[in-house]
Amino acid sequence: MRALSIFFSILFCFSACQKEDTVAIAETQIETQAFYSTDITAAEATIELFNINTTLAEVGIALAEKPEPSITDRVISINNISKNQSIRLLIDNLSKGKTYYVRSFFKTKDGKVTYGNSLNITQNFDERWSKVESPPSLAGDEYILTENIVGDQRFGGLPFTIVDPVYNRGVKTYFFPNFYQWDPRFFNLDKTNFQVRFNEIVAPFTSGGESLLLRGGGYQKQSNGDRFYLKDLAIIQGSYRFSPQYPGANAEVTSIGLGKYVYVLENVAKGTLWLFDYENLKWINYQTLPFDFDAKYYSYVVAGKIYILVEPKDLKAKLGGLYEFQPEGKVWKKLADFKGENRRRSNGFVYRGKIYFGAGQSSETSQGLRDFFEYDPATNIWKEAFSYPGAGTLNLAMISYEGFVFAGFGQSVIVSANKGEKFKNMTDFWSLRLR
Repeated sequence: MRALSIFFSILFCFSACQKEDTVAIAETQIETQAFYSTDITAAEATIELFNINTTLAEVGIALAEKPEPSITDRVISINNISKNQSIRLLIDNLSKGKTYYVRSFFKTKDGKVTYGNSLNITQNFDERWSKVESPPSLAGDEYILTENIVGDQRFGGLPFTIVDPVYNRGVKTYFFPNFYQWDPRFFNLDKTNFQVRFNEIVAPFTSGGESLLLRGGGYQKQSNGDRFYLKDLAIIQGSYRFSPQYPGANAEVTSIGLGKYVYVLENVAKGTLWLFDYENLKWINYQTLPFDFDAKYYSYVVAGKIYILVEPKDLKAKLGGLYEFQPEGKVWKKLADFKGENRRRSNGFVYRGKIYFGAGQSSETSQGLRDFFEYDPATNIWKEAFSYPGAGTLNLAMISYEGFVFAGFGQSVIVSANKGEKFKNMTDFWSLRLR
């Protein structure tokens, strides 16, 4: 829902009779869509206007170091807006380490001021971030990022699917094989139209020195809200080779490849951990997961060991901790808990033997978060690492690839006290050179 969706009625009274007529007119609406760092001392804010039915005298943002800033604080604005549009405003003279709040507003010619929602950032921009040009053919309302970035240090790529919104089916899928030259390669998994898949099994692994990818499974959303689970899988090996159908439960999953095996975790209480044996093309019921609650698992491989960070489905529950999983002995070892603010819809990556995890959405305030934390398996210690500068904070696509970290897309969230949450897809893409 759009914030500040307010309707008012104009009451016409006529002295000649007692009849009352009520006419509903949609008021002008304004949203603070995004607020993020672009430089050590600079940031950008984006606002969006709807239902403009008159010329607005002034439109802009109020900026302050306190929540809910007003036009008595610092103002960055433009004049004479008369049509629906998105407006990007540049903010300078910011100080590193300080937290800033912005709130959109518009002023009518009679001086009345209407405010939008408030967003905030902490200005911890890391100068090692660089913005990468997004794919030029990408349109946020036409594509869906169905698989996030996939790969490891030897294999990378970014798949997008054009979606038929009526039947919730993919029309075409494009695969971008690197992150600087956006030269798409078209492919379809089936000879029929490719089905849109959410929470897919996507795991890179190696066999005979080749970098391979197990891909498929997942579910498709139905018009009535149900989920239709898909069991077909394939190995990407230059061409597609179909493998036995995934035998697991109808549940969301987390997958990870280690060496020549793929492990698939069912994201339910006491779910099954499946092992896929590529050499013999068969599935093995490997173990029952040691968790008594439904959860989303974030999986990482460091120095030949699997690390699992547990996010309970209960949005207010604390993150379930970080675990080391040793497949040889089927041993789970509890490690240090994540040290940042409790969050959901986060993401992470591995770089030079350390795990980085962060961004997402605050479990307490529902606002977007941009801070990332570093976990060192050698010391079992978490510490704050850097802040992500992009527009989106939720469900980011991220990978460590060829000495760089690539991150972006994802979603921004707008939270209104009386209208709930609204998510907006973002298309900016960034690279980071960690020291």
